[in-house]
Amino acid sequence: MSATQALGRRGERVAARHYRRRGYRILARNLRLGRSEVDLLLLSPDGVDVVIVEVKASASGVRAAGAALDRRKRHRIAAAARALERAGLLAGHGLRVDGILVDCSGGGSSVTALEGFRVLHRGQGGRPGAIGGR
Repeated sequence: MSATQALGRRGERVAARHYRRRGYRILARNLRLGRSEVDLLLLSPDGVDVVIVEVKASASGVRAAGAALDRRKRHRIAAAARALERAGLLAGHGLRVDGILVDCSGGGSSVTALEGFRVLHRGQGGRPGAIGGR
């Protein structure tokens, strides 16, 4: 395993722990949906929402992790969300997309959560749409 892969796995473990402590249930890790992958798929504590979590870890600080949530990555997350919906995996639940930035610089790791961040995609009829809230 490369150093980059190890960093990514560490970030995913930290993010999973962050959500479990808040009462979320982990439904899947590294879920492949066509050409997209969902790092974490969760059920909210109240059972209302399915949450797609994109984890970005960096040994260079939270800014570097946040920069990795670029337009291309947001489009892939939107494609994964549409695939979840088409596969019927939402089963009457709402959908939220979160980004988790894990700063692994220094000795520990800190988490910055971007709950309900905006993921741009083409809506019905090719009109711009959004998944998420910000």
